[in-house]
Amino acid sequence: MGPVPASSYVLSSEPSDMAALAAALPGAEFSWSEPTRTLTCTFPAEAGGAAAVNRRLLPALLAQVDVISAAAGVTLEQAYLRKA
Repeated sequence: MGPVPASSYVLSSEPSDMAALAAALPGAEFSWSEPTRTLTCTFPAEAGGAAAVNRRLLPALLAQVDVISAAAGVTLEQAYLRKA
């Protein structure tokens, strides 16, 4: 199995409604890191890549929090190493 595609977002605060994010991007998984205020979204390859994920996910994020930055296309391994 190859790397799992992921995108990470530095946010102003933790999103309060993770269910809304999951509804915007079915099949995705989300993890929150409080120290770095980073939301990592891992998604199935069928989601269409980072640009397609952003198109679907950013409106749901922006309805809740400010997005400081986004890093598209990080792998799950890269996201994990950033937290370490």
